[in-house]
Amino acid sequence: MCIRDRITFKALVKTGVANVGDFFYPNELQLAEKADAVAPEQAWFRAPRAGMTCNEVCAERCASECDAAALSSVDSPAAVDALVAPFTQCTLPHVARCAAIGASTSDEGVCFYSDEAACAALGLETARATCGAKADDERVGFRVCPCTLPCVPPTAPPTPAPTPVPPPPVSLPTPGRDLSCETTPGGHTCPCGGATGAQCLEQFACQTTDSGVGVCVASDSTTACLGDERVGCSCKNNAECGSQVLEGELQELVCSELGKCLVKTRFDCDAHLGTVGCWCTEERTCNAGLECGADNNCVRPDPLAPCSPGSKGCQCVAGSDCADGLACAAFASGHLCVVKTSELFPDGAVSLGAAGAALALAVAGAAAVVA
Repeated sequence: MCIRDRITFKALVKTGVANVGDFFYPNELQLAEKADAVAPEQAWFRAPRAGMTCNEVCAERCASECDAAALSSVDSPAAVDALVAPFTQCTLPHVARCAAIGASTSDEGVCFYSDEAACAALGLETARATCGAKADDERVGFRVCPCTLPCVPPTAPPTPAPTPVPPPPVSLPTPGRDLSCETTPGGHTCPCGGATGAQCLEQFACQTTDSGVGVCVASDSTTACLGDERVGCSCKNNAECGSQVLEGELQELVCSELGKCLVKTRFDCDAHLGTVGCWCTEERTCNAGLECGADNNCVRPDPLAPCSPGSKGCQCVAGSDCADGLACAAFASGHLCVVKTSELFPDGAVSLGAAGAALALAVAGAAAVVA
């Protein structure tokens, strides 16, 4: 790389330890381009790895051969400055060695040269540098080698375009089916008992219809969120949440902005993802019997939530459509959207009778209004 014009070095020098001491602005150092300057042609090349011979260095760096006649040229600090330092980092001072690898550097940039006369005068064993010598020690083993010219640097192969990774297959539910009863047996308005053998989740009770089919419904409108269990239940203010013993410790609860009771101190939730009152998992799922709320907390399904006509567990008009996978079931006192399963709808319709209707309608809540 050739830099034209003038180079200015600016610096700020600090003395003293952190937060104390003094700052100094040294005089700016400026380097100007020398008129008619010609950059020297590089003939000496540093090994990219310790333990390489000069034959290997020249073949890899220049696609040429080691110049054996020039190996003894770097025999003094001045020769290092003239032949090596312009192209390779060399810290001061330069150090003489008596070894067959000749000029070399350390992994920290110390440059070595071979001075046979000085070695002989000191009575040290010496060896003339050869193209095939090498040293695996990283403290001295990065050889600096003369290579025959012209040097042809290797051309890096083009980087191949990354192979596109096809997206993972996505399993889509069959249109018009509600799979909640398959993924969470015993859930809201799902079959229970009998041939299914399914047990209802703790907030629901299995009630048998007039046709002998069990359905998981709330036994009354307050089953899910009264008693000692308050985490994840509906609330209007903190007073309605109070406190609850969790894992042997009394925890203060707060009413979240979405109207759910949550643990006020939730530092341990990272180890309990998916549990009631804690965050949902990365897949936005929770443990059985819970659902992932809009604020990414696991809460209990709320039977008291306002019903939208046509939604699961909510009232419907006879002959009208419920949401996908649901059907409007006829009760003695009204109609309710429930999960459409073969157990509940063997012939496409079902009548649950007055007792079942009263229990199932409680899921919708007293505030549900038929549109």
